[in-house]
Amino acid sequence: MKMKLVFGMSVICAGAAFWACGDGQIINPSGEDDLMKSMVGDIDFKVQVADAMAQCQANEACNAEMVRANRGAVEQQNAEESSSSAWAPVGLSLAATSSASTPMSQIVINPTTPTSSATLVGPTNPVSSASTLVISGDVADPGTCKPSKNPINKGETVSWTFNRGSGFSTSEVMQGSFAWKFEGATPAEFSGTGTKGITAAGITYSNSGKFGATLVAAKPSGAGATLQCEPLQVNGAPITGCKCAATNATANLKGVLEVDVAETQSVEYAVTGCSSMGQQITGYTWNGATGADNAGSAAIAEKGQAVKPTVAVSNDDNTEIQVECPQVVAIDSRVPDYVFELENASQIPNTALDVKDGGCMNITGTWGNAGYNPSVQVLCSMKATSTPVSFSMKYGTKTYSATGAAEWGFSNAGGAIGQLNAGEVNFKDICVSFTGAETVSCHLQ
Repeated sequence: MKMKLVFGMSVICAGAAFWACGDGQIINPSGEDDLMKSMVGDIDFKVQVADAMAQCQANEACNAEMVRANRGAVEQQNAEESSSSAWAPVGLSLAATSSASTPMSQIVINPTTPTSSATLVGPTNPVSSASTLVISGDVADPGTCKPSKNPINKGETVSWTFNRGSGFSTSEVMQGSFAWKFEGATPAEFSGTGTKGITAAGITYSNSGKFGATLVAAKPSGAGATLQCEPLQVNGAPITGCKCAATNATANLKGVLEVDVAETQSVEYAVTGCSSMGQQITGYTWNGATGADNAGSAAIAEKGQAVKPTVAVSNDDNTEIQVECPQVVAIDSRVPDYVFELENASQIPNTALDVKDGGCMNITGTWGNAGYNPSVQVLCSMKATSTPVSFSMKYGTKTYSATGAAEWGFSNAGGAIGQLNAGEVNFKDICVSFTGAETVSCHLQ
């Protein structure tokens, strides 16, 4: 068996060559490199190199080839550079490399030297272990297995890959054995060792549905684990046209959907428009909301909370698609950002508030002048600090807008909110949106 160690181009091997421990050959990069990267995960590079070099040294042919490879690289570089410029590959110190008898103990790895993109690294998006179940075995954290693409359409071919966990070292994976079994697939089984076993390619599904796979991963010692891989969804007749909407939410000035938890404790969603040529839509499975058929409800309880459910829509050809619903954020009119408080007022106070972009104001309290019922306005001004300069204020169905010059901003932009009558006053959610400064100064008139 050929146990392959990938060294980055700037780490140890000349010409991006590979040492193959076990048969004493120099191997060029191949399509297995990506498999190697996904296999090893984020391991300590110094340990990886030391382990592989020890294995190579233990094999007479591999050790001789490794020494020759380093000697040849040094001689070639010395021929191209001046004799005063000593050379060794980046991250590698060679002592007396011109001698074929150089002991491998004189090769010193510098673990702090950055490696090239050819260095073995783990996947940039590691698979969550929650997607793979460990059925049995005596190895803790053996790893995960999953299809390369999910979902696929029936008739398509997919690969399944094992990603090692902390329970398998790199050398144990390289010398390990892997036995796969696939539900509803052709072929139904696959096995291999090392890099030839960690990925099962060319697995085809002629029927639609959800299909599982199991993997028995074993170390050379015989220890191992049986894994139930992340299931694969194979779709039949396509489902199209689905749209999810929040039916009781309203958009603020920034276009953010909101509900007021002072009035409701849930966001109501509905999925519409789903169709499947020649097939019937058979189900809606809600995640992040409770639902019956195409209607769902997501609980929301406090200001600032956000909900964003998804819905799995299926048909009677075993197709399943995921539909994303829009995010909705909770506001609470009982806890406004800014408040103009009228305490049994008989005159409109001239108090001003500095309001941030996206802020909302309330006018609350009581009006005590039964003989005087003025219309109250909210007016805002800004001294601009940048461009562009714009302003918008929304209250219910009313919207007021203004623009200004960068030097001066604008003055008294806004408008009427409502009439003040004797008794309780409660104008809620007078919201502003603007550009050109951090705050606007708003007052009543």
